[in-house]
Amino acid sequence: MTDIILVFIFGSIGYSALTPLSEYFCLNDGNCGNELEILDHALERMELRGVSIDQLNSTLQQPPFTYFHDGLRKLGYFDPISKIFVGVYDGVILTVMNNVKIQYIINLLSKGPR
Repeated sequence: MTDIILVFIFGSIGYSALTPLSEYFCLNDGNCGNELEILDHALERMELRGVSIDQLNSTLQQPPFTYFHDGLRKLGYFDPISKIFVGVYDGVILTVMNNVKIQYIINLLSKGPR
């Protein structure tokens, strides 16, 4: 059983130079106000890296942490068991990585705004 509700919306919303896929992930906390949109880029990375929807959901259930990347304050989710990292900005899942070493997370956390 999965803890995500997929809602399909037609159309797309621009985000920087990337176009998000109109799929929303609703964290199962009883409040669908915690929607996360996912970019095509992130879905492509999931497929390429063999990350399932269930693994994505499990990672999103981890406590988020704040980090700075490309001049932006982002939220990161990391599952130390599966070693999957999810990067989120402004409610949009930007990337999904697997086989992430804890040192990568430590490096993200050590960088501050410049």
